[in-house]
Amino acid sequence: MKNSKTKILSFVILIGLVMILSAITLFFDEKKGEVFTTIKLDGNQLYSKSDYLEFLRLNSPEEFPYLNAGIIRDRFQKHPYIAGVTVLQSNNVLNVTIKEKPIEAILFSDDTQYLITNELQVIPFLPKTYHLDNPVIVNAKFRNKLRIMSSCKKQKDIIAALKIIYTIKKANPEFLATVSEIDLRHGKDIVISLEGKDYPVILGRGNLVNKSFCLANSGNYLNNHSLNKIINHIDLRFDDMMVFGFNDSLIEAMGNKL
Repeated sequence: MKNSKTKILSFVILIGLVMILSAITLFFDEKKGEVFTTIKLDGNQLYSKSDYLEFLRLNSPEEFPYLNAGIIRDRFQKHPYIAGVTVLQSNNVLNVTIKEKPIEAILFSDDTQYLITNELQVIPFLPKTYHLDNPVIVNAKFRNKLRIMSSCKKQKDIIAALKIIYTIKKANPEFLATVSEIDLRHGKDIVISLEGKDYPVILGRGNLVNKSFCLANSGNYLNNHSLNKIINHIDLRFDDMMVFGFNDSLIEAMGNKL
């Protein structure tokens, strides 16, 4: 009886060892099948391929045998610029396709730069980021402390600036490229700076959608009209009116040439 129990126990141990060895063999076979030597990246617009790989610690090919598609996907998904990622392997090449978060504006606060996404998320402005043409928001008045990787929908000043951006983008996308800065002036009258123009555009506060729409629809006129040489400022603080201020000395000088 004792010998029978010993034989059964020995048999169970043998079966266990066989299963463990099979699992180890299968694991290494799978790892061998997952080996890649190159990472190919597509979809990057904000960051170069090399900078993405360096930031995510994927720039050392000698470490690739210890990684797999799941680990690579997880690292890319944690990058603040990335909204989605697809990872597919073809032979020894790991093809990574990313979808970056659309950027609506650049925010300056306390000498620090941030990016505002289309979903109102505040993300860090990373070193080596490619040049962006988005409007810059400055001198915002914050309701509470700004938090990285969180929503700014409760920051009324930033929402006011984004309302201006969205309205101009919808009314005249080409003109939006000329909006270089939106100065929120810590809650005072909002002032816009235009690319290549020496004069400010004063929007004030309130009714920002209509004012922004009016400005956008005047974009082609402002970009092409010779009056730009003598404009001192544009004032949109009055209802349904665009008031032009002119540089008197330039007007007088031009008059003398006529």
